[in-house]
Parts: sequence; structure tokens; C-alpha cells
Amino acid sequence: MAMYNADCCFSRLTKCLSMQHHILYVLLIIVVVFLMHSNQVAALTPSILNSHSSTNQYSLSQLGTQDDSNLRQLVNGLKAFGREDYQQAFRLLLPLADKGVSEAQFYMGMMFDAGLGIQKDVERAYLWYQAAARGGHANAQHNLAVAYAQGEGVSSDPMKAVYWWQLAAKQGNADAQYNLGIVYAVGKLGVKQNLQTAKMWWGKAAVNGDGMAQYNLGILYANSKDSTEGGPCKAKRWWEKSVENGVSQAGVALELLKLRKEYKNCM
Repeated sequence: MAMYNADCCFSRLTKCLSMQHHILYVLLIIVVVFLMHSNQVAALTPSILNSHSSTNQYSLSQLGTQDDSNLRQLVNGLKAFGREDYQQAFRLLLPLADKGVSEAQFYMGMMFDAGLGIQKDVERAYLWYQAAARGGHANAQHNLAVAYAQGEGVSSDPMKAVYWWQLAAKQGNADAQYNLGIVYAVGKLGVKQNLQTAKMWWGKAAVNGDGMAQYNLGILYANSKDSTEGGPCKAKRWWEKSVENGVSQAGVALELLKLRKEYKNCM
């Protein structure tokens, strides 16, 4: 998995582990904590992506207009995927994907993307992500944005990457929200740097439980010169949540925060 930095791109989740939620949580951390305002952007953590592959409600509504056998076929295909029987999953999901069921299309994209039970083919993965994304599948929109950002299976197109992340983010996809925060914080992919917009997107991702967004949000509050924001106290709150989500550097940041005189107002 590649990591995002000022000169690179975004990594993509392709495989799910939990049979219940089908989540692969990849935690990639390379960061040094700075609490000086002049080093604010330098202190921001690189990107991690935690694409969530839960069943899309739009897919279920599509299936509701068809017979029950299609719904059972989708459920059985997702179960096969969950137990890593990818060839069976492929056999069950491909007919549904061909019928336009976005959830099945998304899983076809993941299987081609990672070579799960079939030969890896990023171009076909892109096409399936695109089909599912156009059908309103938020996770597919996120992965399609990654494809455009990295130029995987399609020519690199930063504007389209941002477009699809925005659509996914508006549907509540925490990965897309996090990545938009990175884009606006660093000023990449054709987007002008705007820390307020970055804060907004990280705030949404943080509320959705993203530990790295919580960490970065804490950095912005800790370095804020606006006394009305209650910066250090909000930083403390978000870093505590980040620690609960397993982000170790948030604990380091908390210890450094305790050395600041403003910290006593947060007790």
C-alpha cells in the first residue's frame, strides 16, 4: 500500500476481512508531532484509507424490484467473499453486476483490483468501480477517485479524483472525507490550500470515528490562534478519541499539550 504525501498519491483498500462488515483497516503512520504554528502543515499525518464495504442500500432497492432469488444470490455472493471463497463469489456476483446491481459491481471491482480468485486487472477494476460509482455506491466512488488520483487502470485525472471523493464524502464515506482533508490541507490535485475546508472535512471524518482525522483535527485546534475556538481543549478532546482508536502519536501529542500553560483550562 502506498501512502499519501506531498509528492505522491493515495492508497486504496481492496480486500475485506470482517464477514459482518467486510472491512480492511489499513493503518499507515509516518508522522512527527509539531506544536508550533509555523510547522502546522508539516505536522499533518499522511493518508490512510479504510474503505468500508458494507451493503449499499441502493443495491438493495435495485434488488427489491426483482425476484427474491437475486437478493439471495447477492447475500450468498457476499458470504462467499467474506469466507474468502472468491471464485464462488465471482460466479454469484458477476451476473448481478451485469444486471447493474451496484453492490455486485463494487465487489467485482475489488476482486479485479486485488486479484482475488481471478487475475489482477486494474483496468477492469476501474470499469467496475466506475459502473458502481455511477449507480450511487459511495465506496465505489471513493475507490474510483483513488484510481484517478493514482492513474491505476485509467489516466491520472486529479479533477475527477476530487469530484468523486466529494460525492462519496457527501454520502458519509469517512475515507473520502479524510482524503479531502488531506487535499485541502496540502493544496494538491488542483485544489488551492485551505485549512478551514480541511478542518471541515476532517471534522466530518472525525465524527464518523476516523482516528487519523481526529488526530489531524487536534493538530489544527492545537495550533489555532483564534482564542474563541478553545483550541487546546478541543485538541485534547479529539486526541483522546484518537488514542481510543489506536493512534499512538495522539498520545504523544497529549503529553506535549500538557506542557502548555493553556492546558490547565482544559482540566
